[in-house]
Amino acid sequence: NRHVVEASRDGTVVLISRALDKPLIGTILRKSLPGAVGSLDLALIAVRSGRAPGHLRLASSAPKLASVIASGYPGRVIEHDADFRALQRGDLAAAPDLNLTRGGIQSVQSNPAGVRVIVHTASVMKGNSGGPLVDECGRAIGVNTYINVDLLQAGRISYAQMSEAVVQFAKQAGVDIRLDSSVCTLRD
Repeated sequence: NRHVVEASRDGTVVLISRALDKPLIGTILRKSLPGAVGSLDLALIAVRSGRAPGHLRLASSAPKLASVIASGYPGRVIEHDADFRALQRGDLAAAPDLNLTRGGIQSVQSNPAGVRVIVHTASVMKGNSGGPLVDECGRAIGVNTYINVDLLQAGRISYAQMSEAVVQFAKQAGVDIRLDSSVCTLRD
């Protein structure tokens, strides 16, 4: 998400994960314009050197009640992680454990900003932003972006911007990404 990288002063970010051999330096190629919550909120980052250990395919479908997994580094979860504390002290070799939560798709809708979003029940908190919402076949169907909390009813709704928005955003930057339009079917 744009709001995750907007503090970068010179367009440089550091990508850290336990799945990487070492921290990778990235350059922000493109960011969506700032706007109200729910506006398009994406950033495209190119790794300067090295390679990520893999990639997620992007899926075009988000059927109601389909199981999903949200991943990220929510602050309330990692604040007690020793590796995260080491990272905060400047140890770039330290990376907290990736947090995963399960949920289901409630609906797909256009929000008031006109952005198509997946409404889902996987727990998303501050720190999940920019992380993928993944279907049962391991494909990213969206980018977790924001939540809506109803304190009176003790409810929380999670929103992910759909993968098709990622594809359009990347194409505008000259990066060709294709959507996987196959149906996700699990076999025993």
